Amino acid sequence: MWEKRPTGNEEIIKRIVATKIAPKLQSELGMPVKDIVEDMVGEIEQYHDGYENARRLDGEWDINMGIVEWLDALPWSEVIDEETKKWVEQNNIKLEKDIGNIVKFKTSMKTMEGEITKLYPDQARYLVCCESEGHVKEGLGTHGFYVEAENLLNAVTEIDNSADVTPRTTTTAGHECDGIGHA
Repeated sequence: MWEKRPTGNEEIIKRIVATKIAPKLQSELGMPVKDIVEDMVGEIEQYHDGYENARRLDGEWDINMGIVEWLDALPWSEVIDEETKKWVEQNNIKLEKDIGNIVKFKTSMKTMEGEITKLYPDQARYLVCCESEGHVKEGLGTHGFYVEAENLLNAVTEIDNSADVTPRTTTTAGHECDGIGHA
């Protein structure tokens, strides 16, 4: 079904997201689930909050705070992760790099280099720690960027893990995001 990695911009993803939430909106809107799904597919966007998505639907629906809250809780990550797992399985995608490899990848701003510290084979994704960006390998702090396998550049080297390396620490708490993001 998927030729490339699923994203929130695709109609099928919007339809799955809308189908999951539409039954919960039905009592608020008094509309058939089918109509709610169709309205949502035409208007919702992954990176909009509940208020922005509600504003886009305001001409179609009588918006209230309950609807805004439901739209703020759209299951984008869950749906994209489920569909990405299917894509990985259907295309028999295997991670080619290992923990400890030094890799290069592009962000929207520059080419980065870091060490793979975790593998996510079901998502065809790596966690890459870039100490030059203040990432930490253990403890509190940002642990790295999530990098899709297809976004790695060709450079890779093995590192010598026998060296005594004291991890840097930071007081910021880690967080997650999709795509090339911080962990």
